[in-house]
Amino acid sequence: MISNLGEENVNTSQAAIVWDTDTLSDSTVGYYEEGDEDGSYDDNVVAVNEMKNDSSRQGRHKIVLTNLEPNTTYSYQARSKDISNNETTREGTFTTLPVPR
Repeated sequence: MISNLGEENVNTSQAAIVWDTDTLSDSTVGYYEEGDEDGSYDDNVVAVNEMKNDSSRQGRHKIVLTNLEPNTTYSYQARSKDISNNETTREGTFTTLPVPR
């Protein structure tokens, strides 16, 4: 199960998506720009690039999305699949910062 889903270090061109799972899991994030009529979580998919196991056997996940457009809202879906192929998903949105003047 996915919990504590959120975003960190959002700036003009990147954002980190973070979450916990109750078991060690493989993970991906799919995302797209809000307002894209044909938008799909499968448009852009990034595999896990950091996972830490803590003493409670939870997995801590962090995926950094890069090359984003400034001042743009993105929808994303975090996906985690454990060793038994049980998959869970959670969705969220964030907006990148505008370019400073």
